[in-house]
Amino acid sequence: MTASTSDQETVLVIGATGRHGGTGARVVERLQAAGRLVRALVRSDDDRAQRLRESGVQTADLCATALLAPETYATSLIAYPPGHERLSQQQIADIISEETGRDVRYQYITQEEWTRQLKAAAVHSGGLVNDAMIQHLPTHARMMADNTTISRMDTDPSALAAASGRPPLTFRNFVRQHRTAFGALTATA
Repeated sequence: MTASTSDQETVLVIGATGRHGGTGARVVERLQAAGRLVRALVRSDDDRAQRLRESGVQTADLCATALLAPETYATSLIAYPPGHERLSQQQIADIISEETGRDVRYQYITQEEWTRQLKAAAVHSGGLVNDAMIQHLPTHARMMADNTTISRMDTDPSALAAASGRPPLTFRNFVRQHRTAFGALTATA
């Protein structure tokens, strides 16, 4: 959503502090880096909202690209491109383990067990895990396992690069760039 406040449009990012993947925060970051005026709509006025204010905001790369260069999509539908790579849960665990120096293991659990664990986490997370997430994540995982997902299963790095305006990161490079968020071990002196 955009609204003209002067000669430059202001972009409203709804869910700018969302905890599900950090997409809203990433869109805000990319828009600000491009020099755009950004307003954010948040559900809770907490420390995440304060960080947005401090970054100059008045309270996923593809979203930002579509907002920054809408002419790119003027004559075609916006379609989510296929991913850069397809990894199994075991491969993801191995990469995180290798890049962080931590022992990360993948262990299969049933949908019922995952749902139980998510509900228990919701009680202790202060809203980090909500009912929609509890319903969405196990359902999506089941659809992936059953091969009935609507998610794209193919990979095409060039399509992702064309849609986002930059080369895609491999998962390994993403983990490498965000090592601290993954709890990387550091050498102690």
